[in-house]
Amino acid sequence: MSDMDEVNMRICRRLAEENVIYCVSGLVDVLYNRTDLADELVDALFVPDYVGACESEEIDIYYNSAMEKYVFRDREGNESEVFDTYQQACEAAVMHYDLDYECREALEHWLVTRSFGEQLKEHGEMVVFNVLALEAIWGRGCSGQAIYLDGVIEKIAEDMEILVGQKHDWSRKTGVV
Repeated sequence: MSDMDEVNMRICRRLAEENVIYCVSGLVDVLYNRTDLADELVDALFVPDYVGACESEEIDIYYNSAMEKYVFRDREGNESEVFDTYQQACEAAVMHYDLDYECREALEHWLVTRSFGEQLKEHGEMVVFNVLALEAIWGRGCSGQAIYLDGVIEKIAEDMEILVGQKHDWSRKTGVV
């Protein structure tokens, strides 16, 4: 592992520490199975896997740097309308081609800050807002590793431009220069 990778890992760890508050898996299970809040919690339990559907069908989705947006190419070679996020472009491609898709299921649930929840949602993660006055609950699709190692954390750090050498580099904030 290079020094830069080590520093970026520490940046991702700091990002997670500042925004992931507490594990609420037990609470979500109780609320979903034993209350009338089940409908409000569905977005933190399951999410359509549009990205996986596009990858399995080899749909060409990419960032158009001239437009600074994401697009997909249809079968005739024409570009689609533009989308702010990769996730939105994948969803539109699935609808355009009427593709079958699976649903991903949450394995853990975490209370996160609202702004972090919004960022997670933009990346296709399972997030529900304002249940029982809780800002945001993230349905994490994996388990068994440190949260800061999740690919979505690195993507958010990259979007925030806080990785080494980016505009808002957090390397000093992590205590490693």
